[in-house]
Amino acid sequence: MAHTTRENEARNHAATSGSGRRGKSQPKEQNNRRGHPKVCALPPRDFLIESYILDPDEGIPRLRVDRLDIKGRRTAFRAGMEAGCVQADGTRLMSLSDHDLRILYQFRFARAAWLMYFGEDPGDFEVVPRNGRTWDTRAANLVLLSKELRMLRSATNDVSGESVSRSDNGRFFARITLGRKLEYIGTFDTWEEARAAYGAARDKHPDWRKLQKILNAPPRRPLDDLDKRPPS
Repeated sequence: MAHTTRENEARNHAATSGSGRRGKSQPKEQNNRRGHPKVCALPPRDFLIESYILDPDEGIPRLRVDRLDIKGRRTAFRAGMEAGCVQADGTRLMSLSDHDLRILYQFRFARAAWLMYFGEDPGDFEVVPRNGRTWDTRAANLVLLSKELRMLRSATNDVSGESVSRSDNGRFFARITLGRKLEYIGTFDTWEEARAAYGAARDKHPDWRKLQKILNAPPRRPLDDLDKRPPS
């Protein structure tokens, strides 16, 4: 059966350079349709290592070998180039086909990086950067968070937004979202007082203490079998 142009594009998209590129949001897993590859979320670890070079101290995926088109001809995507498509928020999206184009993997690179570094599929957990910089996927900067803790971190990461606001009478009120529940803290004369009250309420919450324990834990050591050598 002849391969379609769409399949060829899907195969070559795996090697798109991340420098200055912007892409669409990550698609959900799709069922296999006639003439099109089955779309899956995350490739096996061996296939990732076969396809990409990843230095844990750099955190940037690079092509291990030159990409070829369906006829075996070399494309513009060469070994050593950055792989993936960097979004406006810094998230790197990846696309990778298996050798016979029957499966197309589309995934966020942070999840693949966790699998490559530590040999564990993140599953239902989210891979989150300690420093909040989504493009920083070095091994030492990644942690696993449940969706609840990730939402807690997002809701309590910045007190300059909805958490501390100015009322019509010129005073400042503080509120906090914990456990998906919005709680009113109080009204204060200054922004600094409202911010301090917000921080005190946040620090008392057990989930917040659990989150801080995870974020401040010593980084894990990547597996020794992660081959980060450049292509010959």
